[in-house]
Amino acid sequence: MEKLPAARARPADLPEQLPKTANEESEVDRVLRLKAQIKFPAVRPANKLKNELFNPQKFKDIDKKAREVPQECVKSYDTLIHYLTNGLKTDLEKLRAIYMWMGNHPVSKQDYSMGDINPNTPLGFMKRVEQKDENMSSFFARLCWEARIPCEIVTGVAKSVEYEVGMEKTKLRMMRNIWNSVYVASEWRLVFPLWSFTAVTGACKGNLILVEDAGKAVRKEEVASEGSQITRLNEYYFLTNPAEFIHIAYPDDIKWQLISQPWTFEKFAEIPYCDQEYHRQEINIKSGFLGSLTSNGGECDVIVQGKKDIYFTYKLYFNQKESGKKISEDLQLTNYVLIMRESDCWHFQVRFPEIGVYKLEILGGGKKSTHQSLCEIKMTCPEVKENCRPVPLNPAIGFGPCIDTERAGLKAISYSRAKVDVRRQQGTVVSFHLLRQVKVEARLHHIEYTCAELQTYIDQKIFQNEVKIKVAVPKGGEYALQINTKDDEDELASDFVNACNYLLSNDKEENAVKEVKKHITALKTSTQEVLRMEQTQIVHMRSVRKPENVLNDVMMATFLLLGEWEAKVKDWDYVRKLLEKSGNESVKSRISSFTIKTLRKNICKAASVLAKDHTAENARMICHGAGTFCDWVQKAVAAKETVETYSSYLQDGTDYESDVFLSSDEVL
Repeated sequence: MEKLPAARARPADLPEQLPKTANEESEVDRVLRLKAQIKFPAVRPANKLKNELFNPQKFKDIDKKAREVPQECVKSYDTLIHYLTNGLKTDLEKLRAIYMWMGNHPVSKQDYSMGDINPNTPLGFMKRVEQKDENMSSFFARLCWEARIPCEIVTGVAKSVEYEVGMEKTKLRMMRNIWNSVYVASEWRLVFPLWSFTAVTGACKGNLILVEDAGKAVRKEEVASEGSQITRLNEYYFLTNPAEFIHIAYPDDIKWQLISQPWTFEKFAEIPYCDQEYHRQEINIKSGFLGSLTSNGGECDVIVQGKKDIYFTYKLYFNQKESGKKISEDLQLTNYVLIMRESDCWHFQVRFPEIGVYKLEILGGGKKSTHQSLCEIKMTCPEVKENCRPVPLNPAIGFGPCIDTERAGLKAISYSRAKVDVRRQQGTVVSFHLLRQVKVEARLHHIEYTCAELQTYIDQKIFQNEVKIKVAVPKGGEYALQINTKDDEDELASDFVNACNYLLSNDKEENAVKEVKKHITALKTSTQEVLRMEQTQIVHMRSVRKPENVLNDVMMATFLLLGEWEAKVKDWDYVRKLLEKSGNESVKSRISSFTIKTLRKNICKAASVLAKDHTAENARMICHGAGTFCDWVQKAVAAKETVETYSSYLQDGTDYESDVFLSSDEVL
């Protein structure tokens, strides 16, 4: 991958004092004279986009002439500029001629062995650039001044070859570089000569290891290398739109940002790394424009928006240096990035099975063309995702209905999003409207089952112009429902085309059962605490004639839950009589046979109101037994409320209080 070179020579508004020959003005004097003849307009934000003021097709003749400049012209500024600009009417035309001449006559390929070279010539300046005594931007400015074009040398910070997304601000501030601002077409524009004419290839720090490439497990470790500088012409850095340029270069003087709302350096440092293709393709990161993310629950989310014909993919890297370790050898990352579609947005959800620092690189391009790098985001994972498992499938078109669905002859009716909740026994129905006559094929994927084994869980029917696919699942987890089509009339088409994919999940059902199990288990534990109470504690409560509020409220709530009338338990003497009972009618015996199945909502609510202002700890300070009963009341109310909350996700007829249910590893 090509990277952008760092500046090698010092920035200079004026060149060093050089010796002059007889009857020849010094280079410093010439530059001062040239700049005095140029009017430098006030600096204001640019108003036009590059494509509004520059059409490459209209400059073909200028480009051709610039490529064919005779070698003799480099011996004199006057000769070179006259050759390049003779007959040109606008400064933009002249600027283009200068730019293309520099791009097609690299300083590294000039012949500097022809004896003494006059330093006050283009060739003399190019020699100093080649020797790292000068820089591209100074030479570019000098040629502009010779052509009487207003040009400034801009210094600042640029994200060149040493840059890593999410790097510390202090390190980024050290990445100094030089570029230019020129005044053409009635406004100031930006040109980066160094990045226009050179690049660094093969450079890397050796910190990263590629672990997943578009769903496929990879173990490709970078080899540290400084890379090599090459010459090539990259016209993206000619008159670059300032709103794009600020993503990669931050000037010391903010006026040279040339945008109406200048950025702070902090913003410049915190954004994702956006390659030039990101701007060419008009990509937009919708999920928050940050270059460094921290996982939430072992996941990170990035949502990008693009044109309808662009397809995205990704590469996931593990940063061994920042993680302080190598990724586990036995861990193979296959399909740990879920891609979901919604309209023109692609949602990347990264699941992390191991703690560490990662980098997500998003690539894009046509469906059948080579994908190019668009942007990079650093991701730090301090905790892994619970029960982290890969996605069952990694389709090129992602999950969820999209433009590809309609192109394949279907229009989604039932579900417009990628994720679909599915019940184990009831299943769900996915339906589509047929936009044309096509054959439809549905397949179910799971990381533990084959498609053939799961085919019995799919029932597909087509009636008139609608196809309905009923799908169930054999157990918990995630499944990928893949819907493919093939045109009926196209007899030559042998293969089905992927039209749509859904990620089926019973997460809500799983969570519901987990919550119910948790609260029922807590109730059973509290019940055991009641049964282990010494009888002396109950005797003590019974002996109290004028109870404190907490004791009165807790015992009222207890007997309400056990089926006593509310009006009766308001009388403390009646409660004392209930505490006197023994055998099967004792309070402990009644609690041992208590079940939330028959507990009515209004009774549960009344008990909750009585106990809500008390805690088991506070109750124990009044009476130890009251604390034990307070905990039981609160656990019973919480269990009943949990079952009611998740009732729509729970199967009818299940005994949620049974030991079989509570001890089962199966979610359902």
